[in-house]
Amino acid sequence: MWARRRAELKDIIQYFEYGRLPPKPDHVATESVSDRALANGIGIEQRMTLVIGSDRRLTMQIAIARPRKPGRLPVIVAEVHAISPLPCIPMFVRRGYMFVQYQREDLDPDLPAVLGPAQKAYPEYDWATLAVWAWGAMRVADYLESRDDVDVAHIAVTGHSRGGKAALLAGALDERFALVAPNGSGCGGAGCFRNTPRRAESLAQITDPKRFGYWFHPRLRWFAGREERLPFDQHFLKALVAPRSLLCTEARGDLWANPSGAPALQLRRSFNFSKSPIETVCIGATDAMIRHLPTGKPCLNSPSGSFSDADLMTSDHLHRERAVSDRTALTSNWSSAPSAITDHMAGRSKPQIFALRSSRLLAYATPPG
Repeated sequence: MWARRRAELKDIIQYFEYGRLPPKPDHVATESVSDRALANGIGIEQRMTLVIGSDRRLTMQIAIARPRKPGRLPVIVAEVHAISPLPCIPMFVRRGYMFVQYQREDLDPDLPAVLGPAQKAYPEYDWATLAVWAWGAMRVADYLESRDDVDVAHIAVTGHSRGGKAALLAGALDERFALVAPNGSGCGGAGCFRNTPRRAESLAQITDPKRFGYWFHPRLRWFAGREERLPFDQHFLKALVAPRSLLCTEARGDLWANPSGAPALQLRRSFNFSKSPIETVCIGATDAMIRHLPTGKPCLNSPSGSFSDADLMTSDHLHRERAVSDRTALTSNWSSAPSAITDHMAGRSKPQIFALRSSRLLAYATPPG
């Protein structure tokens, strides 16, 4: 039943919001591979060009930072504007993770009225920019599957802002991502269109042709100012992550990114449920869905904030094999949040962060009528 519903949700979001994505290409290869040592000798960085497909040849730059250790490693895949020495990378490497950056604009240049290389290569598909970038993450997963040092059962995808939107879409459509971690993804990401406070970016604003309308399929613009007529909302993407892990991080002070419109607990307000999904589905739920709300403004690129909060991502979310109880708590102490969630996942403390809810509850969320 879930397989059928999953296919329906994928069709809906692609038709109305993102456009249709091409299938997996026949192969992904590499060229121009170079290695260098990371600072302090903690590992190595490989830079290379992915060659995507044999007939419709596309190229994309990636960088892989990995520790000097044998065996198969868990992987964090990050969607970025340009490859750079992100401050979180040493922490991931020290903890035994492989960290992969891929350069999204090699496939789509993030410009209005400009067809990128990927759209030119696949003109029969009506995919918009966010769909192209999400497809890029999937092609990185293709390549990772060919390496003998990758634990393919533990691959995460993340990104910030527009990158968070693309990461959420990639994780929704591709079940190879064990953890999906959008950071500050806002409107068109984790924030629901039907629950948009006054100071948050709206559907009408983000789809304005003078702004970011090209990120989405033109059909989405039909619903600007008529959000109540949408046949879906962004909780559909979260549903598609089930039963894998979903970690949404938003800053309380980033009102433009609509942190209040992101949680699953807003579903009753967004849709006319005859029965509360929280009451009917969350009994005995696990912690497959986590939402983290630090205070202040977005902090993805700061040394203290790192990428989608590295401490959260490298806790048990990517490796968990057991469930924990479903309890609710809140804190406004950003500095204590990473260790608090890590301790809770390991069963060492009482819950201190937020409601732990299973993304399974979202699988049952359907619009009225």
